[in-house]
Amino acid sequence: MRRAVRLLNMFTKIIRIFFSMILLLLIACSDSNIIEPEKEKIIYHIEKAKSNGATWDLISSLPTLIEKHSVRLTDISCDHLGNIYVSTSGGGVYKINSKDSTIIKITSGLIPTNIAYYTVYYVGAILYNNNRIITGSTDLQEKGGIYTLDGDSFQSRIIWNKYANVISLYKNPNGEIFAGCYYDLLKSNDNGNSWISLTENTEAGYAYFYSFAFDKYGNIYGATRRGVYYSDVVKNHFKSIGLTNETILGIDLNSQEWIYVSTENGKIYVSKDHGSSWQQLNSYPLKQAHCLYINKNDNIIVGTEDGIYRSADNGDNWEFVGLKNKYILKIISDSNGNLIAGTDMNEIYYSAK
Repeated sequence: MRRAVRLLNMFTKIIRIFFSMILLLLIACSDSNIIEPEKEKIIYHIEKAKSNGATWDLISSLPTLIEKHSVRLTDISCDHLGNIYVSTSGGGVYKINSKDSTIIKITSGLIPTNIAYYTVYYVGAILYNNNRIITGSTDLQEKGGIYTLDGDSFQSRIIWNKYANVISLYKNPNGEIFAGCYYDLLKSNDNGNSWISLTENTEAGYAYFYSFAFDKYGNIYGATRRGVYYSDVVKNHFKSIGLTNETILGIDLNSQEWIYVSTENGKIYVSKDHGSSWQQLNSYPLKQAHCLYINKNDNIIVGTEDGIYRSADNGDNWEFVGLKNKYILKIISDSNGNLIAGTDMNEIYYSAK
């Protein structure tokens, strides 16, 4: 009898120890889930212009006709020395020297096309990055591609056998470059040498990305003809986050991570919750804004079909700040914090205030 009792007590102790171990293991796992920190997000410093866009001065003007063929500015970029690079629809690529405003035309290596016996070079977007010019070119008929300027001549990096121009080139804070084309969305991790297609990872099924913006973690916001799209820096899966019935042209984020967008039909919207909801800014004067830039002071500066407008109070009020009757296609900043604007008539304006 005593032996049976001792065995029962021993069995009970073993059961208690077993369940105690299980409980300790569960607590340990639970605690590890609680105290184990989330993978640390890298916070990037995004350079923003100091200029508030209060005044604008003409610094250069490219020809609008070459051999009776129309030439129009499509995009601008600049290097760390202040030299400006311009892509055009018909004239190729131009470099504007920051010291004396001399203009150098660069077409060697680009895809040519012949229109009414004139040879033209149609170049969509342009980006200067790490001592290299990256651009997209097409023959306007059946071929397009991305090129990099190496030495005195452009070298093709990716060519596709269809008329599909590159309409946007942007770099995120961790150095990845995105190219929005008519029928594709591409990414490069090596300064334009090689490219991968992200179209399959885009819910829209196409890639009409007109412009991009990035938050402090390098996550990506895209302005498309079917609203605003978002992808985190790791997954590269672009998904819609609203305004699907709007064609979005310009996009940027302020210091509070509020997203501002401008639309083709002359509206501006803001999202204060990372795209979950959108509010139209009714005080905006209904001017089509092809580009939208937010400086380090959170001034919202938009380039419209009729000059440049600015809001210094998060979009509650707007003021006209210059370039009346000018259609502004792009606003960027240089390394000194000044603003540069390009127009559809090939004019380049500069703002240091």
